[in-house]
Amino acid sequence: MLAVEWPVLACQADMLDDDTFVQHNPLVRNPEAASVGRFFTELRPSTVKGYYIPLTMTSLMIDYALGGRPGHLQAFHATNLALHVGFALGLALLLHLLAVEAWPAVIVAALVALHPLCVEPLAWISERKTLLASFFGVASLAAYAAYARAGGRPRWRWLALLLYVLSVLSKPTTTPLPLLLIVLDYWPLRRLGVAALRDKIPFLLVMAVAMVVAYQSHAATAGFMHSGAAVDAPAPLLVLHNLGFYFEKIAAPRGLSPVYLLPQPFSLANPAVVGRVALVAAVAAAAAYLAWRGRRALPAGAAFFAAAIFPTLGLVHYSWVVLSDKYTHFPMIGLALPLAAVAARAWGASPAHRRALVAAALLSGGVLAGLTRAQLAHWSDTLTLDRRMVAVSPESPNANSALGLILGERGELAEALRRQRRAVELAPTDPDMRLNLGSTLQRAGELEQAAQEYRALVAANPDNARAHTNLGSVFYARGEFAAAIHEFREALRVEPEQLQATINLGFAYEHSGQVEAAIAQYRRALQINPEHRRAREKLATLGAAPR
Repeated sequence: MLAVEWPVLACQADMLDDDTFVQHNPLVRNPEAASVGRFFTELRPSTVKGYYIPLTMTSLMIDYALGGRPGHLQAFHATNLALHVGFALGLALLLHLLAVEAWPAVIVAALVALHPLCVEPLAWISERKTLLASFFGVASLAAYAAYARAGGRPRWRWLALLLYVLSVLSKPTTTPLPLLLIVLDYWPLRRLGVAALRDKIPFLLVMAVAMVVAYQSHAATAGFMHSGAAVDAPAPLLVLHNLGFYFEKIAAPRGLSPVYLLPQPFSLANPAVVGRVALVAAVAAAAAYLAWRGRRALPAGAAFFAAAIFPTLGLVHYSWVVLSDKYTHFPMIGLALPLAAVAARAWGASPAHRRALVAAALLSGGVLAGLTRAQLAHWSDTLTLDRRMVAVSPESPNANSALGLILGERGELAEALRRQRRAVELAPTDPDMRLNLGSTLQRAGELEQAAQEYRALVAANPDNARAHTNLGSVFYARGEFAAAIHEFREALRVEPEQLQATINLGFAYEHSGQVEAAIAQYRRALQINPEHRRAREKLATLGAAPR
């Protein structure tokens, strides 16, 4: 597994929210106890938009302290790879504790960890949260299995509870874990009853708290979608389609990408939608039949997978992302359960069955290894990844806009503007698309057109900090320093720790003759990012100490 996934250490792709989580995050870029304190005490995160994930943010901060930087991502990837290996080892241990012999458990765990769907959380820096949550989640399941096998020794149950808490502090998508423990009680532990349900009370209390915190933190920072393809889709159809989509990608992992769109029209008139719903119906029918016959492995595995992936099936519209490879990382444990049962039966049947199992595992592993290596190649750099996203989802505004931004940075401005305008056509009411169009227009020297985009955004939402910052930079480029100062101040009113607005305000103050005010902003920039070279240079030029 390590030999196959080792190339992730050389991947240099930046993806979507990596800048918010790492590159421009003032707490991550200031590795100290105070930053950790804020990660854990801010139930409504001030530096990222989304869930309360203090353990993940602390982990990224530690990697930053160890030298992880944009363009030098090896420290982040090394930790990701270690967590993924730890997840695989934890899965092997879990399967072994669930009465699977050691070698079949190792074989199945290795096949799961080799699956190309695992590439996305492995190579995506800010998806540290997925790997960390999966690592602690599978460890919690293993501790609970040890508790059940050891005759109910309390220390194992309390360890399982602690690991569960660490998992939801990493990412709240593992919140359904108490329900997964009940599935394991059904099979293979076969201890489902009043006493087993009573064991879950502490876990259920943690689940309730985690759900409230996750909802409140996300609502207060990122909010929830109120329009769009996913929001407007019938909820039952969305759930069934998305489940079928993941079954399809697990069985045939082709055309993988960080961005997928729902098929249009999203109705039973569309063969793609009908096919995925039919696939779910077939799996459900097979599971029900086997449960009726007393064969619990497939029913338990299917129930585990469905319960584990349920928070990301689209009923709660917390993001424009409707489907994503990373959502399968932890739920695939459920599919490992029946696979391990088959492997264990073959292993113990006869030497011939054992040889057949090893041959099948080697063949499957070889295929998965080849697909995983090919998928890792798409993450080699940001341009390659963005082109891949557009190739898979050409109608995605986010994919087009992301590609436009990286093309603009490379100086390919004509193609960059074409991509940005296409993104605005696809999502005319999305402020991020218009903001990115404005940025590219500004890079191309079309300052008036860029200013028009920013003014429209500010008029629609006076709390759009990035629009204020960018509009201020247009005024600054024109030498209109008073107007620039106003816009940078407005940006900092909304986001007091935004580095770009802070340093730009210093420039504007300096050019308008307000030297002391400029010095204060440069010092503030160093507080946000102690490594900011330009701020240090400016302070040295002005004869001021950094403090």
